[in-house]
Amino acid sequence: MGASQQLVFLKANMLQRQFKEVAVMQANANRRNKWADRIELCLDSGMSVEEWCKLNHVSRSALYSWLAKFRK
Repeated sequence: MGASQQLVFLKANMLQRQFKEVAVMQANANRRNKWADRIELCLDSGMSVEEWCKLNHVSRSALYSWLAKFRK
């Protein structure tokens, strides 16, 4: 493989890694938004956390874990 081919390969590899990083960042942002929405719905529901979690098939520990993350 010549030097120019190696350079093309390295650039393509770098772009692929950057696209993966962006995809992971977007997935993390989507997950945070989903949990922010869930927490808001829970708090606005007028139900207890236990009732809301049961009704919405969400574990209380996950809800409280995400709530703690948002409070930091």
